[in-house]
Amino acid sequence: MYVELDAAPRAAARTDGVERGERPVNSYLIVLPPRSPVTREAVTRAFPDKYEVVADAVWAVASEKRTCADVCDEIGIDGTSGNTGMVVKIDQYYGVFDRALWDNIEEWRTRE
Repeated sequence: MYVELDAAPRAAARTDGVERGERPVNSYLIVLPPRSPVTREAVTRAFPDKYEVVADAVWAVASEKRTCADVCDEIGIDGTSGNTGMVVKIDQYYGVFDRALWDNIEEWRTRE
């Protein structure tokens, strides 16, 4: 099932658990080039039960990491030995895609 979802940043005063001492969960998109030594296993090991496959070598993940660089470090994207890829923080999204992806991103964004 494919659905359309618009999730612009919310103006409401949501704490994401910060006041309770928890770290907020962020959503990231990981894109690996075809010949990258960074593997699917590196992504799934770093983010067990917190990832959704978007396409070949493309994942949406939830992480308490605060920056894209932190996520790169977590999975081994460091530019050495061909370990290349891209991480993008998701703060807005819009489109028509598989419902499971939208549900997971929304769950990650609103977890308290």
